[in-house]
Amino acid sequence: MADPWATKDNFRINNVAMRKVNVITGKDETAEVSSVFVQYHSANKFSVYDCDTVKDTKTVILENAEILVNPENQDELIIRTDK
Repeated sequence: MADPWATKDNFRINNVAMRKVNVITGKDETAEVSSVFVQYHSANKFSVYDCDTVKDTKTVILENAEILVNPENQDELIIRTDK
């Protein structure tokens, strides 16, 4: 089955498909939830944006990031960016 986020249909020709991801900071009663939007470029490359639907703006949080498993410690992930 093809990845629906990679499919180019009439909607996605002019619009970038992004997934909403909830980020939870803190624990239990003090936890705060905020939302970011992730655009997948490939299996291990992505960008993260903060989108304001009221103002119709998109702010870059992380652009063209690459995620790798640390070869020295398989429990750690390394995130690389162009900058």
